[in-house]
Amino acid sequence: MASHDLQEPLRKVHAFGDRLRTGYGAALDQQGQDYLDRMLNATRRMQSLIQDLLTFSRVGSKPHSFLPWIWPR
Repeated sequence: MASHDLQEPLRKVHAFGDRLRTGYGAALDQQGQDYLDRMLNATRRMQSLIQDLLTFSRVGSKPHSFLPWIWPR
């Protein structure tokens, strides 16, 4: 649930960034395009971090199967 709460605002930022690029990308100067590229790259990196954290949290919550210990002779 927390993953979804983190991802939704990020998706919005990315979606509006894509709209800016599509609708106004040609009107932006080089610096404006650079800022937009950085913003979109940051949203992709953040999305990846959230997915990695979600994967990591699932690893820790899986049940472990234990084998019985047999003392060496």
